[in-house]
This record gives sequence, structure tokens and C-alpha cells, in this order.
Amino acid sequence: MNTTIRSFPAHKPTVYMQKVEDKPAESKKPEKVNKQVHKKIIGGDAMKALALMLLLWTLSAFPQPKEPPRGERCVICGMDVNIDPKLTSQAKLRDGSYRYAESPKHILKYYLENREKVAELWVKDYKSGRWIEGTKAFYVPIKEGPMGYDLVPFRSRLDAQEFAKSPRSAKNKVYQLKEIDKVFIEHLDMGHVH
Repeated sequence: MNTTIRSFPAHKPTVYMQKVEDKPAESKKPEKVNKQVHKKIIGGDAMKALALMLLLWTLSAFPQPKEPPRGERCVICGMDVNIDPKLTSQAKLRDGSYRYAESPKHILKYYLENREKVAELWVKDYKSGRWIEGTKAFYVPIKEGPMGYDLVPFRSRLDAQEFAKSPRSAKNKVYQLKEIDKVFIEHLDMGHVH
């Protein structure tokens, strides 16, 4: 029998004695592990890892807008894009970079001129102020945007129709992206809706 002395620091130094038996290596058997406990530990870690991977995949697989940096300028006119945060718009390009605009009118103008470069189009729902996909939004022309006539986007057709009846609307009509072309944007720039 061998004796090992171990001391552990404490308020008063104490010496503990521990018995260590000499046994041949062959006689040592591996400890039995409770299989249920082992499965729970492995399963729990695996589930956490799977959940983390799923979260990361979700964030990367689904389009995500990003808030424009302070002082960012409109890709069309050079105006500060944060003048009216509810109208701030953006396009994410296929190369991963972003282009920002102070209004939906200008980001749609950029999109229509550079469609092949644009991977994602983002505008803010005028009612909630949350980012929505610009390709799925419902647009209502307004008389007083950052640079005159503009568009306000909505997630819901019903909200857009309700807003179109308001005095801020330039026309009692709701448009989808497929109805908006370069000529439409030019008419907004001239101060009217066709």
C-alpha cells in the first residue's frame, strides 16, 4: 500500500491522508455509466448545438435588412437617408453590399435601373415602421415626401387602401411593384401620378 499526502490551502494548513492501492492494470474495470444519464448529457449538448446551427442557418438563409449607418447618403440624390426613418429604404446587392435611400421612390428608381444587381429590396411598413420586403409591399403615392411626391409602403393591402383615402394620399389608389416602372417614377418626380 502506498500513501499519498495532499495538502489543501485553507485557514489552517491541514494534511489529508489518502490510501492508494496497487492493483494490476488488468484488474481495473471501466466504470459503468448510467446509459440514461449519458444519453441525456449527449442529447442535451447535441440539441443545443442543433438549435444553434438552426438559428445561424435561419439568419443567413432568410433575407435580413440592416439599419443604415448614421450619415449615410441616398444612392440617387445624396440626401441623408435618416431624415424620415419611416421612409428609409434599402437594396442589398448580390455582392453583399447595401444601397440606401431616404425614400421608397428613390430605392425603387435605383432598383428599376439596376435590377440585375439587386438581391433584396427593403422598405418600411408605414404603419408599424418595421422592415418589409419591397417586392411584396403595397405602395400609396403621397404629395409630400422628402423630395415632393413619393410612395409610402404597407405590408397589408387593407392598411394601404385605408391610407389611400386620407388627405396625405396623392391618389386614391394602391400599387404593387409590378405596376411601378421608370415612367411611373418620372411622373412622381414631376409632381403627379399617372
